[in-house]
Amino acid sequence: MENQHKSSHNNPFTILALETSHEIVSCAVCDGYHLLSQTQLYSYQDLSRRLPQLVTETVKRIGRSLNQIDVIAASLGPGSFTSLRTGLAFAKGLAVGLNKPLLGISSLDALANAIQHLSDALIVCLYPSRPSRPLEVYYARYRIQKGEVHKISHESCEEFPLLLNSLSDGHWSVVLLVGYFNAEIADYWKHQTDGKDKIFVYRRPSAYKIALAAVRRIGREGLKGETDEVTPIYVLPAPPM
Repeated sequence: MENQHKSSHNNPFTILALETSHEIVSCAVCDGYHLLSQTQLYSYQDLSRRLPQLVTETVKRIGRSLNQIDVIAASLGPGSFTSLRTGLAFAKGLAVGLNKPLLGISSLDALANAIQHLSDALIVCLYPSRPSRPLEVYYARYRIQKGEVHKISHESCEEFPLLLNSLSDGHWSVVLLVGYFNAEIADYWKHQTDGKDKIFVYRRPSAYKIALAAVRRIGREGLKGETDEVTPIYVLPAPPM
């Protein structure tokens, strides 16, 4: 496990965030925008066993208890069916057991909200689809205006070459593609010629990014828990019952 630890600040909400959309699973505790602790691990088919330990370790390292958490935020994906289902089930159980509000955050929204310094920019956040379709991506589009991120399209699925072609006729001064890319997408990007006006930034979702997006949502909408309403965005279809 890897851990990051920063000093505490006096902020209105202490948030525990979970990111379980892919194999690098993370948990973070933040006071507002300020990261107190973030712990991550690699998990493949053993998340239900290891997630409670990850959360307990992240909270204990800063000398706090779960009862001192004000809000729980969990990633909605897009991502692995099993990992998202496990993460959300754990987050819901934690929220109910502690009587705390739960916020569901799109992993693509979290990636976009981590980028604030560009103006008049189009951000396209990406996540690779199923292994059988290596050039297919889930994506959503965002714009930055006056330091604020605005979502301008919902999550959609598209072949990466077609997505790049659809971005060629825009009026944006900067087009920033941000996300987690597989080898096939990276290789296509390397050899195609239409990307000279676009910036390609590799970023994995993380619990801290989930927490940042949650803070910004609370700032816009107030604190509204949604324990019974969170709906994950699965990359792969659910297995038959």
